Amino acid sequence: MAVAIRLQRRGRSKRPFYRIVAIDSRNQRDGIELERLGWYNPLMMNDNINIKEDRINYWLEKGACKSNAVDGLFKKIGFNLKRDLQRQGKSESEIENIVSNFIEQQQTLKLE
Repeated sequence: MAVAIRLQRRGRSKRPFYRIVAIDSRNQRDGIELERLGWYNPLMMNDNINIKEDRINYWLEKGACKSNAVDGLFKKIGFNLKRDLQRQGKSESEIENIVSNFIEQQQTLKLE
C-alpha cells in the first residue's frame, strides 16, 4: 500500500481547516485516513500548525510520501530542517538553536 501524508479539508464554506493525515494514496482527499498526524488552520495568526513529530517520522521512515502542500508547511515550521539535522547527528541543543533561528528569520522576512 502506498501511503501519503497530505491535507484533508474540513470546516465549513470559506472557513477552511485542514487535518494532516497519513492516507492510502489511492483514496480520495476526504477518504478514510490511516492516522491523524496533526492539523493546520490557515485563519489563525499564531500557532496555526500542530503536528505529531514522532508519528510523522515513523510514516516517513516507512516510505510515505509528502504532498507538496504538506512539504511546504513542514518547511515553514522548520520540521524538514530539524529532521535533516537529526540525520546528521547534531545534538538536541544545537538543533533547537538552529531551528529557532530559522523560524525567527522566517518571521522577519514575513514582516518586511
